Amino acid sequence: MHTIDLLTLAGVVGFVLLALCLHRDGRIPRAATILIGLGGAATMFTSQGPIPALVLGASVTLFLGQSWLTTVRSGSNPIRSEPATRDQPYVREVDEFRR
Repeated sequence: MHTIDLLTLAGVVGFVLLALCLHRDGRIPRAATILIGLGGAATMFTSQGPIPALVLGASVTLFLGQSWLTTVRSGSNPIRSEPATRDQPYVREVDEFRR
């Protein structure tokens, strides 16, 4: 087995694990995770191939999955817009830690 083939296989495993972790998160639709996993794995396999239609199809599949993921996640902002107050539990823990 050549080094390039081994790296391609590692990339495929990485995309499949990414899809599994996104699915287990529960906030991403199953179809989007499937598109990301299959599109990423197919992109890794077809990137060395001579058939442009397969490369284009795999890339479009990955693009659709990642676009769907971005659309779903853009509605939730993890950064708080309101200032922290002393009565919030995580602020009390930080204050106690600093003492």
